[in-house]
Amino acid sequence: MSQLRSGNLAMAAELCDLNLKKYPGDGNFLCLSAKANLALRNLSIAETRIAEALRLFPDFSLAHETEGDILLVKGLAKQALAAYETVMRLDPSNIRIHDKIDKARSLRESETPAPTAGAAARRMPFEDELRKALDYEKSGDPRSEEH
Repeated sequence: MSQLRSGNLAMAAELCDLNLKKYPGDGNFLCLSAKANLALRNLSIAETRIAEALRLFPDFSLAHETEGDILLVKGLAKQALAAYETVMRLDPSNIRIHDKIDKARSLRESETPAPTAGAAARRMPFEDELRKALDYEKSGDPRSEEH
């Protein structure tokens, strides 16, 4: 866990994979794995995980949000916007989706794929969420965030 808190996304992806072996088909772990792999720029793994989550749970808003994140990183703003709008329909209380919708709308006109391999690592907006989720899984108490 200390590696995760220090920003070791490879460890986060590994922990998600271990949990998926114990709980295959778990929608939350599929989405967390997709997010960790997206942050690592392992797009093929991220796409595989999110496709499985969407296949198993077509009305799971987190899966659609994660799909939108993947599409946005790939430079597919129009498709990302559609995924984010699905999130709004499925979960109108999701307040963070508004910023993602705004970003996708602003990028929609220039759908140039974003750099992937070898690109300088930049902080993904969901990295904090990923750390909190893994901390929760470890502690079992969402209020206990060890720092």
